[in-house]
Amino acid sequence: MIGRTKEIQKKEVGQSNQAERTRAGRRIYNPDVDIIERKDHIAVVADMAGVNEKTVGITLEKNILSIYGKVEAEIPEKMRLAYAEYGVGDYQRVFTVSRI
Repeated sequence: MIGRTKEIQKKEVGQSNQAERTRAGRRIYNPDVDIIERKDHIAVVADMAGVNEKTVGITLEKNILSIYGKVEAEIPEKMRLAYAEYGVGDYQRVFTVSRI
């Protein structure tokens, strides 16, 4: 049983930096997230580069907190991408939180 628990923990840790799934050929990443629960509210800090207040969605229904951030890769006009070292994709995480 202990070996199985360690295997599950390793799998969860290993998956946190990888793409989860795709959306029409785009990757969806698991961002690093901090959740601070207080008596009357929840504060969420998520590392989602390229996401702003217009392209983020946060819902809390039945203790399920869902975070989604859409990234639109922009290349300046009259330019082309010559070399890229990182992938562009959206972000998504889902958590179960305690009742506040």
